[in-house]
Amino acid sequence: MDIREELTVKVSDLLKPFLAELNLVLVDLVVKRRQKEYYIEVILDRPTGGITIAECSIVNKRLNEQLGMVSAIREDYILEVSSPGLDRPLKTQQDFLRVINRLVHFHLASPIHDKLDHEGLVNKAENGSVVIISDYGEVTIPLNTINKAVQVIND
Repeated sequence: MDIREELTVKVSDLLKPFLAELNLVLVDLVVKRRQKEYYIEVILDRPTGGITIAECSIVNKRLNEQLGMVSAIREDYILEVSSPGLDRPLKTQQDFLRVINRLVHFHLASPIHDKLDHEGLVNKAENGSVVIISDYGEVTIPLNTINKAVQVIND
């Protein structure tokens, strides 16, 4: 295991108690080497979406304190803790569970009901599919047919 992989595992382990205490989920964790420092990006959310800036700040502070004691980090690092953002592409079943009852636009690899594009309220996500309620009824979309899905943001 190289240092980057070791650091990814260590950061993930350090996050677990904070996430459990604050009822948050890890959406993504990226550790990259940038010149003389490591860049650690932690993306968090609530199980149902809607993490606050204050919660990100709490995790950032606590994780920063813990990282100072990790022997794998012998050099400088940049830590960024953030939310997934409203415009982040939705990919996994967990992503769709966070947007239940929200409007999502789908572009598919293969047509369903003779359409490659669908838009509707996410009703449920289970068994490798997303069920939406669109203008023309209930549509079941298998996750493996989705090229891109994004939450529709109305001003």
